[in-house]
Amino acid sequence: MVVVKKATRCPSCQAPYMIPEQYEGRAVQCKKCGAEFLIRFDAKPGTRPPTGQSPGKNVRQVDRLMLLGRLAVRIGFIAQNAFESALSRYPRTSEGIDPETEARDFFLTDGLITENQYNYLLSVRELSETQALDVLFGQMAVRLGMVEQTDVDRALAEQKRIFSQTQAVALIGDILVNLGLITAPQRDGILETQKRIKNAAPAPPPPKEAQDTGGEFGLTVSGDHIEAHIYPKVPKPEKTTVSDIKSMLKYAGVVFGLIEDEVIEHYLSSDPFPEAPLLVAEGQPSAPGRDPGIKYYFETDPFRIGALKEGGGIDFRERGQIPQVKAEDLIAERLPGTSGTSGTDVYGKSIPAPKPKSVALRCGQGASRSEDGTKAYARIDGRPEISADGRLFVHPNLNIAHDVGIETGHVDFSGHIEVGGSVQDGYRVKGGSLQANEILGARIDIEGDVIVFGGIIGGRIKAGGNVRARFIHEANIQTYGDVVAEKEIFHSHIETSGVCIVERGKIIDSDITAKKGIEAVEVGSDGSSPNRLTVGVDIRIQKEIEVFKVRIAQHDAKRKRLLEIMNDYQPQLDKLEARLKELTEAAETARGKQETLRQTAEFLAVQNDGAQLEKVEGALEYMNSSVAETDGEIRRLGEKLDPYREKMEGYRGEAEALAQAIEGLNEEIEGLLDWSQSEASVPVLKVRRVIRAGTVIKGPRAGMTVMDDSHDVQITEVKNVDVKPARWEMSMIFRK
Repeated sequence: MVVVKKATRCPSCQAPYMIPEQYEGRAVQCKKCGAEFLIRFDAKPGTRPPTGQSPGKNVRQVDRLMLLGRLAVRIGFIAQNAFESALSRYPRTSEGIDPETEARDFFLTDGLITENQYNYLLSVRELSETQALDVLFGQMAVRLGMVEQTDVDRALAEQKRIFSQTQAVALIGDILVNLGLITAPQRDGILETQKRIKNAAPAPPPPKEAQDTGGEFGLTVSGDHIEAHIYPKVPKPEKTTVSDIKSMLKYAGVVFGLIEDEVIEHYLSSDPFPEAPLLVAEGQPSAPGRDPGIKYYFETDPFRIGALKEGGGIDFRERGQIPQVKAEDLIAERLPGTSGTSGTDVYGKSIPAPKPKSVALRCGQGASRSEDGTKAYARIDGRPEISADGRLFVHPNLNIAHDVGIETGHVDFSGHIEVGGSVQDGYRVKGGSLQANEILGARIDIEGDVIVFGGIIGGRIKAGGNVRARFIHEANIQTYGDVVAEKEIFHSHIETSGVCIVERGKIIDSDITAKKGIEAVEVGSDGSSPNRLTVGVDIRIQKEIEVFKVRIAQHDAKRKRLLEIMNDYQPQLDKLEARLKELTEAAETARGKQETLRQTAEFLAVQNDGAQLEKVEGALEYMNSSVAETDGEIRRLGEKLDPYREKMEGYRGEAEALAQAIEGLNEEIEGLLDWSQSEASVPVLKVRRVIRAGTVIKGPRAGMTVMDDSHDVQITEVKNVDVKPARWEMSMIFRK
């Protein structure tokens, strides 16, 4: 059989189709836009089905009956042969009769199915038709960059769940809006493209014989199950009663937080009838408790920012009062949180309260926790401090009146170091925290803050806290805290988990990465190389975690080698241990016999039985020799076993130490991640005067090069949803 195909187009989007000619007159759905149209092979192909008529005589009606009949057979409402028999008796001409009315008569007149079953079939058909359009809706939303495919899959699953519980058909667009994934205008834009928003003719009223008037309303439940709404499915519901609404809610399982009957009655009797849905049930959301916190018993911020001068500058000469504690002083306490209150959704199910955040006291050198982990105490006299990543330290004090140089040599002190002069080029300072007048080409490794009242010129600085100086030139700085320069950052490389600020000057020819953003009066200068600035990225944490991971891998590899050596030694050790056990048991048996012979000899001596005594003494002499020989073998075997045992004990101890070190490093990684995730990224560059052309700016997902000198500007990474597909861009906002 030769199938002849002809061309036609969708009247909504003009998508072309090649359709077998025998399909003329049938209603189909466009795969591109979802619009429904009739197949016509004429001068104007693709005609929309006229409202209230059976397209193509009653071809569409037979298709409708076939669809509903197949559903009824599949669900088990009717047997296949019974449906076919009824269909064969059905009259094929039904001019002027509403398709829905005729379908209803077909199924209900002869009692093929019940009215409730028929209404359920209509709901399933509505779900099927809606899902076909909603799949296209989801494809458009993904293509436009509004949502991810996983969001669409989640919404479709929620649509099925709502239908299974309520027999109400929720649109995927409404679900995505309720979930906060798209906005209402975005939803309406796609619906308009699909031609699903239109001024349709008023729907006909339900047939007079209908008993189930609940079909005039649909039910939607919010994604969090806190709110349930009913909405009219026809322009002016007339048959529905309060009892019908309450029955629908009960059938859907909505039992908690129901509104009063009087409110429903007022809603149903409104004239004109409101278009807005009615909130018919409202659950009780869960209430979060209070998260635990930490109370510190010392001044935690003595001069982190410096004293603010009039006009907003920082007086770096104002050093503040350094807190001091004594050994065994309480320096911090973990305050307990409070439990939240569980809620109840509209289905009457409990909504658990959110779990409080975990807050732990973390101690470094000079501090220790109580056994229950709720208090932290000073172990030594000194200065208490909190590192940028939240650990508590107590640093003893070391005062150096002049320079760190040839007279002092390198300084390695696990406490607070105060240098009255400069840290000279070529020297190293390692400790808990540092104050100095200048740093000149030195190597600095500090767990806490580095405060420099003059400038930093050259050198490498690694810190766990804040780094502050009057100016920074040709330096390499890595820190968890903020980097603040009063006048200038020049030709430097800086990585910080905090913010980088130049209070009253410029950033020139520098490479800076700052998780919480960068602020300066000016960026760049005439004749200098462009700056390279990265905001909203915590490269400092990333590098530190990678270092920890490398150390973990090294420890784990060494531990595995030790375990392999122990496994090789174990058979030999087991063999020697087994032989030692065998000899020990033999020696114990021999000693028992030895004691028996000795007691027998003593008895025979008292009895003056010389003949028997001589025999027993001979046996006793042999047993003494045997015991002595066994004891000697045990001693020699023990001497042979000792090196094996010592090696195994050493290997075991080293392996356990490595396992503890790995556990500690994993805790450090977890602590860094918790701290980093609790501190929001800020992909922003703020320039109060001028940023020079050529400056390169990068964020977590986007970047740009400044093409022209710009003044008083803020540059932020944003998601541009106005382009298709949506993309991340660096947005320049002029503040004047």
